[in-house]
Amino acid sequence: MRIKQAAALTAMLALAACVSTAKPMRNAQGDIVQCKSAGWGWLGAPIALVQQGDCVSKLRKQGYYALNENPNGASIPSSAVKYKSKINFALPAGWANMPISSQLSNAGVRYYTTNNTLDAGIMVSAIKSSAVTDMDTYLGSIQSSIKAQASDATFSSTEDLQVGALSAYRYRYNLTQNGLRLAYVVTVIAGSNEIGVVTAWTTEPNFTAIEPQLLALTDRVGGI
Repeated sequence: MRIKQAAALTAMLALAACVSTAKPMRNAQGDIVQCKSAGWGWLGAPIALVQQGDCVSKLRKQGYYALNENPNGASIPSSAVKYKSKINFALPAGWANMPISSQLSNAGVRYYTTNNTLDAGIMVSAIKSSAVTDMDTYLGSIQSSIKAQASDATFSSTEDLQVGALSAYRYRYNLTQNGLRLAYVVTVIAGSNEIGVVTAWTTEPNFTAIEPQLLALTDRVGGI
């Protein structure tokens, strides 16, 4: 009983622990500003990254760029993200939809769901297929963006697969935020009109046990 109570307390602390990130941005004159964001535990860690990404995006329009970033690098235009998407995601039992903030919406997130029994989350985002002319470059840009926000992020190689009749690409990555180790698996599904990006995450110790359940959710994405 004490072991179960201790495990429950650990899970509660992981959920409640504040996760904050800060990223310095520089312009051509050498001025430096900080993009700061915060979330709560395993649930909020990806939110913190999205918030930071939104701040970075706004500062880029003002001529700022990350200290480890190429200011002339390619980017996805906002018109390829802010549009009426037809992507759909059939939510299974045990998963609950969460509110999508303006920052998440601006990042192309269409679904944000969590499962408190599994201690896991899923985000499904979409962009227009026409915005991606080279998939390798696009995948590299996603990973570079994550590395720029979390310097200790480590990535697996990318595997090619099929999701239904569609080509897809999958990689995993791990990172630390405020002492909390998180594990992610990302599946990018190339549709004829849209590209769906399914990001699933949990705590690192929990990942191996529930990964098959997380991967099975990619089959529930349609409409692209």
